[in-house]
Amino acid sequence: MVRRSSRRGGAAVRPAGLAAAVLLLLLLAAGGPRTADAVHVLADDAGAGGRAAAAAAASAGANTSVALFSLYIVRLSGDPVAAYEGGVPGLAATAAADGGRLRARSAAAAAYAGHLEAGAAAAAAAAGVPRGRVLHTFQYALNGFTVADPSPDELARLAATPGVVSISRDRRVFAATITTPRWLGLAGAGRDGAGGAWDSVSPRGAARAGEGQVIGVIDTGFTPEAPSFSDRRGFSPSGRIAFAPLSAAVFAGSCDAGEDSAASTCKCARARVPAPAQGGRRCRARAWRPVAHAPARCRRSRKVVGCKFFNAGLGGARGVRKQEPNEVISCRDVGGHGTHTASTAAGNYGPAYKFGAVSGMAPRARLSIYKTLWGGSGSLADVVAGVDAAVADGVDVINYSVAGSDTPTYSFREVVMAAFMQAARAGVFVSAAAGNSGPDPATVDNPGPWLTTVAAASHNRRIVASVTLRSTAPGGEASTLTGAGFQTVGAGPAPLVAARAAGAPGAALIDVARCFEGTLDPAKVRGAIVVCDRGLSQRVEKSAEVKRAGGVGMVLVNVDATGDFASLNLDDHPVPTVHLPAEHRAALAAAAAAPGATAEIGAARVDETALAPQMADISGRGPCVAGGGAVLKPDLAAPGVEVIAAFAPAAGSGPYTSLTGTSMATPHVAGLAALLRQKYPTWSPMAVKSALMTTAYQTTRTGTPGLAFGDAFDYGAGHVDAMRMFTPGLVFDSKYSDWQRFLCGAERAVGDRCGACSRDPDACKPHNLNTPSIALPRLTPGTPLVVRRTVTAVGASPASFTASVQLDGDAATHLRVSVDPPTFTLAPGQTQALAITVEALPRAPLNVYMHGAITWAGDAGTTTRVPLVAQASAASP
Repeated sequence: MVRRSSRRGGAAVRPAGLAAAVLLLLLLAAGGPRTADAVHVLADDAGAGGRAAAAAAASAGANTSVALFSLYIVRLSGDPVAAYEGGVPGLAATAAADGGRLRARSAAAAAYAGHLEAGAAAAAAAAGVPRGRVLHTFQYALNGFTVADPSPDELARLAATPGVVSISRDRRVFAATITTPRWLGLAGAGRDGAGGAWDSVSPRGAARAGEGQVIGVIDTGFTPEAPSFSDRRGFSPSGRIAFAPLSAAVFAGSCDAGEDSAASTCKCARARVPAPAQGGRRCRARAWRPVAHAPARCRRSRKVVGCKFFNAGLGGARGVRKQEPNEVISCRDVGGHGTHTASTAAGNYGPAYKFGAVSGMAPRARLSIYKTLWGGSGSLADVVAGVDAAVADGVDVINYSVAGSDTPTYSFREVVMAAFMQAARAGVFVSAAAGNSGPDPATVDNPGPWLTTVAAASHNRRIVASVTLRSTAPGGEASTLTGAGFQTVGAGPAPLVAARAAGAPGAALIDVARCFEGTLDPAKVRGAIVVCDRGLSQRVEKSAEVKRAGGVGMVLVNVDATGDFASLNLDDHPVPTVHLPAEHRAALAAAAAAPGATAEIGAARVDETALAPQMADISGRGPCVAGGGAVLKPDLAAPGVEVIAAFAPAAGSGPYTSLTGTSMATPHVAGLAALLRQKYPTWSPMAVKSALMTTAYQTTRTGTPGLAFGDAFDYGAGHVDAMRMFTPGLVFDSKYSDWQRFLCGAERAVGDRCGACSRDPDACKPHNLNTPSIALPRLTPGTPLVVRRTVTAVGASPASFTASVQLDGDAATHLRVSVDPPTFTLAPGQTQALAITVEALPRAPLNVYMHGAITWAGDAGTTTRVPLVAQASAASP
C-alpha cells in the first residue's frame, strides 16, 4: 500500500483509516515483527567459506541468524534529494537534469536533506516512536527511516501518520582475475596492457584506464593491505604515490575508522580505534576532523578514497559480534567477498600471483567501500543506507554483488530497487548480480530496468593439474586423471592413501573420509598423498588436515555428480592438490587399495583453449518474475566462473583466490561501465547500459567458435564485448520520468503520478519503456502489437542504419516482426523514433516463449542488436 503527496516535497495526504488498518494487517499477517530468512552466499563453497561451511555450522548447532530485534523500513512521501524538482517553499530543486549528475554536496542538496531529516524525526515523534529506536534516516536515494522493535500500536500509529506511504519489514540480504582482462580484450600485449580495448580510453593501456571514476562497492568491506588497493608505485608502502589527489568536486566521501584500523584506509597510527559512534576518527575528503580518542596522525589513501560501514540493522557492534563473532567493526573484510569484487572491478594492474598479473577491469578507477554485509549477509536497511551514502558521496558506478535469497525479488518497488532507481536518477550506473538460484527458469534477481543485471559465464582460461596413479600389482598400468589445481609445484611420487583407511582412533568413518580436522592418523598419512571426499567442511580445511597429519598432497574428489557440489574449484591449498569429479571416485578407491599404490601430482598449468563462454549453471535465469515478465532479465553476461582476484587472508586462503558466482560477474560490468563513463562523460547510466548490451555476442569464441551458448533468458543480450562496447552506433536511452510511467503500467500503486497515462496510454505500457531489449509476455494471436523505441546516434559522423530481423526456432514460423522505418540516417546526437510491430500468428503455441533479435547495421561498421522474447497468450498485453 503506497500513498504519496499530490505535490513533490509538499505536505502529504493523510491515509484513510481503512488504508492504515489494511496496512497494519498486512504487516502483522506473518505473525508480527520478525527477522527475515536464513542466509545464502552468492559464491560457491569456496576454499575460504560458502555453503559447505554454512551447512557445517548449522549441523553443529551454530545460530547463523540471531534475531536481536525486529526492524521496519518506513518510507515517506517527499522525493529524496536525487529526485526533488522543487515545490517546498524556500528550498530549491536538487534533481539533476535528465542524463546529468546529482550535485550531492551543493547547498541546495544539504538544505533539502536537512528538511527530509527533520520530516522523518517529526513523523517518528508523531507516532510516539522514541528517537533512540530510529536507527537509520535516508535522504538521497530514499526518503524515510527505520524503526527498531515497533509495537503493534506503534505500527498502527505510523501507518496513520501524515506522510507515511509504506512500511515494510526489514530482511536479510546475502553476498551472491588473472586473465579476464585479456579474455575480454581489455589488455593487449604491450606495456601496461597497451594494445587492447583499454587503449580506447587511454593510449597508455591500463596506466589511465578508469581515471577520474569512483566505483562504490556495497559488500563485506575490503582488505587494505592488498596490492590491488595500494596507492603506491610497486604496491609497496614505501613506494612513491601513484595517484593524484581526487578533487572534492569529483568525490566528497569520507572514511570511517574502526577496529583494526592501523592498516585501514585511514592508515591511522594506533592499532585499534573505537568505532565512530563511540569516539574515533573520521577522515573527510577536504580535511581531517578529529573527535574524541583520535590517534595523532592519519593519511588518506588515494586509491580507496572512502569507506563506511553500516550495522545498525543488525543491532550495531553488539549485534554483529553476537551473530558473527569473527567480524571486526570497521571496513575491514573478514570473509573475502568484498575484497574479491572490489579488486575485480578496479584493482590495480600488475600485482603478480602464480600464473600471471592480476588486474581489475578499470585499474585506475578509485574505490569507495560501503560495508553493509557481515559474515556474508546483512540487513536490507543497512544496504539502503549504503546506497544512500554512495549517492551522497558522488560515486559514478555502484557494484551490488548481492541478492535477496534463494527466491528472486518479485517487485520493481522493493525498497532497494526503489533506492537504485533514485541512484540512477542521480546519474549513477548500477551493476547488480542476477543471483545464484539457476539454472531453473524465473530465478533471476534484481529486476529493476534502471540497473544492469549480470549473469555469470565461463571464460577461456582453465588452470588444470593431473595426478598419475601407479601400483605394483601384476599387469597394473599407470593412469593419469586431470582436474583442477592451483599449485606451482607438484608432489610425489608418494604412497597413495585413502583417507577412510587412515583415520585416527575413535574418529567417525564419515568424518575421516572427508578429512575433517583432527581425524587423520599421522602414523598412516605421513609422507603420503591422501584421497579425501568433498563435503561438509571447507575444501582448504581438508588439505590443512592432510598437512597437519604429515601428508604431502591431496586428491579431492567430488561425491556428487550434479548440483552445487559437482564443480571443480581452484583453491590455494596448503599442500599440492588435484580436485577431481565424482566419476573418478571409484577408480581412486581401487587405486588406493592396490598393492604398492603411489601417486604423483603435477604442477598446475594454464589452458586458454576451453570452450567459452558457457553459462554457469548457478546463474539466475529469466523470465523475470517482477511485473509478469515486463522486462527481459538478466541484461547480459560476464565472466563469473573461476575468477581470480584479491581475497582476505583472514578468511583462511592466500592473498588471491578463485571464486565462482554472479557476484564475480557483476564487478566486471561495473569496471567496464567506468571505462565507458571515462570515455563518454556526458552519457547517462542507461546509455552506458545500452552500449554494453547492444554490442554483446551470443556464440562461443574459443574451443569450438561459433556455437550458441544459451538464449536470452540465460544471458539477456549476450556476453559483454569490451572491444565493441565503445562503438555501439546507436543507444537506447531512458530517464526517470520514463521509469515512473513504466511503474504505472507494470505495478501501479496508490499515489503514483500517472497523469501522463491518461494523456498517452501507450507511454505507460511496460513494453514501451525504451530499453535495449523487448519482452512481450502476453501477445494475443492474430493481433499485431506495436512496440515503441527511440534511438540516438552516438557515432562521430553521420551514418545510415538498416534494420534486420532474426527469428529463432518456432519464432520463425509463429512470429511476424517488422521495423518502421527500416532504414534511416542520423547525424551525431540525432534521434529516430521506431515502430516495431510484433504479431503472434493464429497457430502460435500458447504460453511458450519464442526468441529472436533485431539488428541495426550502420554503414560505419557498427551493429546494434536488441534481443526479443515473446509468447502468445489468451490474455491481452
